[in-house]
Amino acid sequence: MTETVSDYTYFRSCIKSGDTIAIKSKSIFGKGIRLLTGDQYSHVGIAFWEGTRLLLAEMDGVKNVIVPLSQYDDVALAIYRAPIELPADIESVIWDTLGVEKHYSWVDILKVFVSYVLSGGATMPKTSNDTEICTEFNMEFYRKLGWVNTFNGYAVTPGLLCKQLGDPIIQFVPIQHK
Repeated sequence: MTETVSDYTYFRSCIKSGDTIAIKSKSIFGKGIRLLTGDQYSHVGIAFWEGTRLLLAEMDGVKNVIVPLSQYDDVALAIYRAPIELPADIESVIWDTLGVEKHYSWVDILKVFVSYVLSGGATMPKTSNDTEICTEFNMEFYRKLGWVNTFNGYAVTPGLLCKQLGDPIIQFVPIQHK
């Protein structure tokens, strides 16, 4: 059984560069994703350390960005280890991945989720070569490092990606969310 903690400092100390962080957003959009998909989490990103700073590479609804993970310290989170062996210079690989600008719009997300609903919860067609939703961003990052997954060019929900990655190492639930 996965350990659940409410101590963000302890949770943070368990994270390694290259881990997938699953996020249970409190936004209306995040709640809508969870309602539509039945997933526990509505968003994912790739964590990495820059010195003592813990950052998250993610798609923010418009483009790929870097944010401090602490901006999510008031929502439920989970750590999923990378599905492959990561190189020692993983941080530089993350920076290189972020150097390739990717975009998507709410229209792309709507298309993906309409497809998801019409397919009965199966995988969704990839948005396009120059756009990526959050799960595609994570999968593309791992794919560049040699990960072979079962989705074969399809977009997936955060829950399907997390299922593919296995059990979370640890979960964080802020006290106000228990």
